[in-house]
Amino acid sequence: QLTPDNSRAYSNTGGAYYMVKRWPEAQQMFERSLAIKKDYAASSNLATLYYVQRLYAKSARMFEEALALNDQDSQVWGNLGAAYHWAPGERSKATAAFQRAIRGSEQDLTVNPKDAEAIARLAGYYAMVGESRKAEETVNRALAISPENALILYHGGTTYEQLGKREKALYYLGRDS
Repeated sequence: QLTPDNSRAYSNTGGAYYMVKRWPEAQQMFERSLAIKKDYAASSNLATLYYVQRLYAKSARMFEEALALNDQDSQVWGNLGAAYHWAPGERSKATAAFQRAIRGSEQDLTVNPKDAEAIARLAGYYAMVGESRKAEETVNRALAISPENALILYHGGTTYEQLGKREKALYYLGRDS
């Protein structure tokens, strides 16, 4: 009420709604934020909301908007690749987005080579472009750095599933952190 034109306040409120799975309210807040000011974070967050709702084409459009504002975020490139992968008729665009995510992630890791979450995401990108050996080596590196982290275990499971190694995928997805 004190700052009705504060786009960041709406975006942050949308994030809070998202975290408690109140998705209609989250969408409303992200859209209100974007109506006030086009913003990278609100665009990316709205794209993520669409993705978890399986609205993949809408998700891809919104990730594209976010990247038009800031094309340096390797994770958003990876998210765009995933949206393309699942959006009807757009799978052919996924590889280029994943390749951009790979280049960005590799660059990010020159700053912090022990960032287990960035390493785990990179492994998934490698798997999505068919670089099986690199994917497995990379996911194992992340798991060695942070073997009890639930997010790393999740990435381990999804990477192994993409590699066609269901038993290993289920092992990591079933582990308690």
